[in-house]
Amino acid sequence: RHYVYAAHPSGAFLASTTLGSSLYLLVCYLFTSNHELAFRLAECCVSDTPLSPEEAQLWATLGLAAHDTHPDAHAVRLKLSLVTMGAEDVMACPWDVGAELRGYLSKAQHVSPACRLSPAEEALLYQEHKATLPTKGNDAVDVLNRRAVLKAIRAGEAEAPLALPKPLVPPSFDAVADGSCLDSGDGLGSLLEAAQRKGAAAFYSRAAEGTGAEVASIVHEALEGGALTLGGSRGFFFLYELMSGSLQLQLLPSELGDSPHSLACVLLRMLPQHETSSRGLLQSILRTMAANRAVAAALPPYEPPAQ
Repeated sequence: RHYVYAAHPSGAFLASTTLGSSLYLLVCYLFTSNHELAFRLAECCVSDTPLSPEEAQLWATLGLAAHDTHPDAHAVRLKLSLVTMGAEDVMACPWDVGAELRGYLSKAQHVSPACRLSPAEEALLYQEHKATLPTKGNDAVDVLNRRAVLKAIRAGEAEAPLALPKPLVPPSFDAVADGSCLDSGDGLGSLLEAAQRKGAAAFYSRAAEGTGAEVASIVHEALEGGALTLGGSRGFFFLYELMSGSLQLQLLPSELGDSPHSLACVLLRMLPQHETSSRGLLQSILRTMAANRAVAAALPPYEPPAQ
């Protein structure tokens, strides 16, 4: 299949005369990231009659460019969604319009002037796809603020009431107080047995003792491979042995203030957030040992379960 395009006398752009040729040119523009020309061509790419097989294939091909998350690419796809609004039965958009709208909103300040939607167009999209927009959290506040700004622009007002998003509060390890291992009233040996029953020993493999680069390699592998979890091979019992002194691993010499207990306290804070932010027996034991070095040294050593 071949298309012949008339070139404008200025040489600045091509002129398409059929829907098929317009869609093909649009595909070329999007796949070469020529978003400005694609945006200008979008209004010529609509039909209210059933598409021919050729046109349907080209329209579906546009969906292959949906992975382009450039701010202008969001604008082009939203422009196409606008011009085909009301003709969804013959030209259903091969992308998630709600996701494109959220992408456009988050990158609105980076959309080039040539590809920017008008306030009326953007407001219409928010109205038609409000069910797909976030309703909770800071994302919802961003949507409300954007709609308020658009309303003020369309009304010719100089000011718009805006809501302040809630400040982001980073998770705090020390904000969790977990004394569940002390509240149980069981002996130290019983707590250790309970930890084994929870399966923490199932994947534990004892590391070879050492110092310096060898220990750094062990820590790196645990962090890189995802083994530093309560139930992982570098999880509860790995930290337990470090804190109790049963496993001698340290990055720096003792005269520089390092110790296995110090290393374990650092690694304890590197456990996955869902583990450090929740209460539980294993986490409680490690927190208690980290806060009380003398108690940690007095705890019974770990003994692997009999095979």
